[in-house]
Amino acid sequence: MAADLTRDRGNAEVLRRYWTRGKGLAKWADNPHPWQTLYNHLIKYVPPHIASGLTSNYFHDVFHIWPGERNGVNPLGPG
Repeated sequence: MAADLTRDRGNAEVLRRYWTRGKGLAKWADNPHPWQTLYNHLIKYVPPHIASGLTSNYFHDVFHIWPGERNGVNPLGPG
């Protein structure tokens, strides 16, 4: 069942905390392609148009840059 992020802001914040800290963060942040790895996790739970936005927002929360912001010159490697 997909999460209804428009209905309950509390659930959205729970998801944000999970994927940007601790166990959730460990599942994607150290991967050579962190954006794609996180997207692949999120797509299991939310529709693609929501997953892509969440992925970019969570990526920004963690790395403090937007995906593609440095035109591929990312000190963390390609996203």
